Amino acid sequence: MKSLSLVLILFLAVFYSLNAMQDTGINPHGDIKMECSVCHTTQSWRVLTDSMSFDHTHTGFPLSGGHIQVACRDCHQILIFSHISVACVDCHLDVHGGELGFQCETCHSPNTWENRQEIFEQHSNTRFPLVGIHSMIDCESCHYQQTPHEYKTTPIECFQCHIEEYQSAENPDHLAAQFSTDCQSCHPIQATTWAQAIYNHPQTFPLLGAHIHVDCMGCHSYGYSGTPNMCEDCHIEDYLASNDPDHEVFGFPRNCESCHNETRWEGTSFDHLTESGFALNGPHNTILCTSCHVNNQITGLPRDCIGCHEDDYNSVVDPNHVQAQFSFDCLQCHSEQSWSPATFDHSNTNFPLTGSHIPIACSDCHVNGQYTGLSTECFSCHESEYNATTDPNHQAADFPIQCEDCHNTTNWGETTWDHDAQYFPIYTGRHREAWDSCVECHVNPGDYGTFECIFCHEHSDQADLADKHNEEQDYVYESQACYTCHPTGTADDD
Repeated sequence: MKSLSLVLILFLAVFYSLNAMQDTGINPHGDIKMECSVCHTTQSWRVLTDSMSFDHTHTGFPLSGGHIQVACRDCHQILIFSHISVACVDCHLDVHGGELGFQCETCHSPNTWENRQEIFEQHSNTRFPLVGIHSMIDCESCHYQQTPHEYKTTPIECFQCHIEEYQSAENPDHLAAQFSTDCQSCHPIQATTWAQAIYNHPQTFPLLGAHIHVDCMGCHSYGYSGTPNMCEDCHIEDYLASNDPDHEVFGFPRNCESCHNETRWEGTSFDHLTESGFALNGPHNTILCTSCHVNNQITGLPRDCIGCHEDDYNSVVDPNHVQAQFSFDCLQCHSEQSWSPATFDHSNTNFPLTGSHIPIACSDCHVNGQYTGLSTECFSCHESEYNATTDPNHQAADFPIQCEDCHNTTNWGETTWDHDAQYFPIYTGRHREAWDSCVECHVNPGDYGTFECIFCHEHSDQADLADKHNEEQDYVYESQACYTCHPTGTADDD
């Protein structure tokens, strides 16, 4: 007690002596060598200058950050400015109990004592850099686990902090499965949540397609060791339940991946061409397997069209395939894209279809289902039109039955007969509009090869006409002779 009293008395003596020196103008600042007017005014020693132009950098402790705004007396509580310690712990209480040493600047800065971002950045210099969720939590979340302000002995192994998460995990149950306590083998330290596990499953069974989204217990319902990795081990029920086709009845192999994929169980990738030699094209690729494999029959099935389409063949009436004895090679007319309509190419026969023949029904020509032995002559189908024609009357005029000489397949009434070019101009020249019907010249309706000129051209008499032609050798008073000399119907014909 006597020692403490002496110290207190000594402190008070020094304090009052310093204040007395200030009032008397004696320099109380020890070895600070500068003009007093830098800080003080002549009005009073206690009044400081407004500029406060004192440059603290010359002291060996530059003021920065939060130190700039601190009043001088906050650090210089007694007016002794020299020999003041510049260690952070002299002003800032060490809450870490000396565990982290006394270099506060390792984590803190003059800008702000509580700048956690700077603290986290400095944490990278330790054995445990802060990433992921660890960069977002308070220091106390890790450093208050056992003893407050414990830093040096804080564990860096995940399991020591996350033992509760390990023990409470249910999907999968880490304890029951005896998972490794090396949490980072599944939970990346960069993750922002504990649930972001990225177990490297490819080391055991690569997870692809639909397997990615299955809960662990979906496969590991009986634990994690010895879990089978063959498709049939998990999908045997799907195999047995399949009825189109019935996998069990057909004796399908149980290596599911030969037809199915990991994206979805439905929609197989079975290569029918490779496996059976029969390619599935058009509708064949969409029908049920049992449509062809009746009663689950796989082997011995026909490969030609008629083997499956005999009913279609027999039921067709236009044309009647059975009656017409059509070929069983269905692909000659039909395609795998569609059974109807057929695409029979009539051009491959000796009667190509042109003009109006193209859109008519087969039965219009192939009456009563007759497809063989039919004539390809126009007259064989168009006899009725031939007989019904009156202008000119084909039958009475004994026209030839080669219809194509005058008619075309596009329009029966549009003939290609050119009287002017082929025989005699009756649509041009002097004879244009001088007649109304063919019989005016062709007076014998049964013979269009004969004609009369004299009946229309009146002359004074035969003798007079002979006199006019007296210079013409071989003159004859007869229509054929008229045409011989006047082939265009004009008087000046040679």
